[in-house]
Amino acid sequence: MREKYGFTKMTLLLLFIVLTLPALSAFGAENDYKTMIETFFSKMKSGNYEDAINYIYADNPWFSAKSDDVQKLKTQFIGLNKIVGNYIDNELMTEEKAASRFVFVQYFVTFDRQPLSFNFEFYKPRDKWQTFSFSYADDIDKLIEEKAKQNYLQRTNSGSK
Repeated sequence: MREKYGFTKMTLLLLFIVLTLPALSAFGAENDYKTMIETFFSKMKSGNYEDAINYIYADNPWFSAKSDDVQKLKTQFIGLNKIVGNYIDNELMTEEKAASRFVFVQYFVTFDRQPLSFNFEFYKPRDKWQTFSFSYADDIDKLIEEKAKQNYLQRTNSGSK
């Protein structure tokens, strides 16, 4: 009797796992680009900018076609801490999806000397996210001024109706 009860429990447990596995893998696939960004920043936090930039470009074989541009960006990025100081932290500014296969993610990234914006674009041609583009810019003050102007215009336009 005890063996039968144990067998039933085991069968129900396996059935539960089989039924929830697709949902869990779909959840994981949806968040793959977020995990990629977290790993990227983790590598930066440990001071390994070269590993970070190589990691973010490693998943897309098409970058070899643009190797000169990518190599230039990698070289600049590796020496970034000599210009802006050490990496401190990051904060999500924007995340915009186009359909379910393309996403733009922008971060406010703090360094000792000044903040930068990091822009990630990810594309999902089949079942896995891959890096489509990565860039960074030091004109974050202009981005914030532009956002403030947009907010002001929205408030002004909504108040005049």
